[in-house]
Amino acid sequence: MWARVGWGRPSVYELVRAPGFAHLPLIVEDFVKDAGACFSASEPGAVHVVLDRHLVTGQNARSTAPAVQTLLFLCGARK
Repeated sequence: MWARVGWGRPSVYELVRAPGFAHLPLIVEDFVKDAGACFSASEPGAVHVVLDRHLVTGQNARSTAPAVQTLLFLCGARK
């Protein structure tokens, strides 16, 4: 199932810099790659949004607005 899904989430490099990294139960990048899915990330702190069919993901907080705009566009296109 995951082999055809694309994900954009914070990279391990971004997560390591975040407080509480040592207490994370799961590193999304590793989990996604281990499951055979595609993982993409941009430079740390950069805006990065991935659209894969009906799944919209953003790399970080700066990617929230573009991700929401993409989702709203998709919702409008379905009418």
